[in-house]
Amino acid sequence: MIDLHSNDLSGAIKGLDRNVATTILLILAVIGVCAVGALTFGASRWQRKTNDIRARMQAANLPVTLGRYSEREIVGLPPLVRQYFRAVLQDGQAIVSGARLSQEGRFRPDMDEWRPFTATQFVTTRPPGFDWDARISMAQGELLRYLAESVWYPTALLPSQGVRWESMDDSNAKATLTNGATTVALEFCFDSDGLITSFKATSRCRGVIDGVPEFAPWNGRFWAYEDRDGLRIPLEGEVAWQMPAGYSPYCRVRITDINHEFAR
Repeated sequence: MIDLHSNDLSGAIKGLDRNVATTILLILAVIGVCAVGALTFGASRWQRKTNDIRARMQAANLPVTLGRYSEREIVGLPPLVRQYFRAVLQDGQAIVSGARLSQEGRFRPDMDEWRPFTATQFVTTRPPGFDWDARISMAQGELLRYLAESVWYPTALLPSQGVRWESMDDSNAKATLTNGATTVALEFCFDSDGLITSFKATSRCRGVIDGVPEFAPWNGRFWAYEDRDGLRIPLEGEVAWQMPAGYSPYCRVRITDINHEFAR
C-alpha cells in the first residue's frame, strides 16, 4: 500500500511559488490514484485466477463411486483406525466430495517473525487437490499436505478413497496415499478417544537453496474437535519442522468456517 501524508510534503514544497506547488501536489495525487488502481487491478486479477483454478478443479472432480460410509468398510483396519472412524463418522455418513474453508492464524515464512494471515481454501477429494488463497503469498500444492489436512474432511481417509492403513504401535498408525505417480505417507497419533492429535512425516521439502532442495522431518498437531456437517473435526492446529535445534512450528491455524460438499 502507498500512503501519502500531506504533512510530510509541507517541508518539500515550502518556498515554491503557488503554481509549482499546486502542480507537484496534482502529480502526486495522480500517482496516488494510479497506485491504488494498480493494487485494485492486481487484486482483481488474483481473484480471477483463483476463481479459474477452482472452477477447473470443480470440473475435474470425479464422481464418488461409494456415496455413503458403512462401518463394514473398516472391519479389517487396525483397531486404532477403526476407533478413529467410529469417533468422527456416523454409519451411513455421506462421503465428502469437496470442502470450502475459511481460516485465520499466524505464519513464520522465514522462521523468524510471526505474521497474521487469513485464507480461504477449496478442496476436492477425487482427485485429491486444494487451492489455498491466503493474504501471504507462497506456493502450496503437495499431496502430503492434503493427506495431513484430511482430518477436516475425514471420509477422505477411508480405504474406499485410496488410503492404505498400517498399524505402528498402540497409539500410532501409518496412512499411505497414491495419486498418479506420487505416493506419500504420514504416521498419525491417536488419543484414548480415538481422535487424531498429531502426525509426522520423515521428510518434506522446506524450500530450495542455491538450486538444491532442502528436506526436513515435518510434524503437526490438531485439537479443539467439534461437530461440523455431521463430521467430528479439529478446528485448530499447527505444523512444524523438526530441526536439529528441536521442534520448530511455522504455521498455526484456526478454522473459522467450513462447508462440506457431499456425494449424491
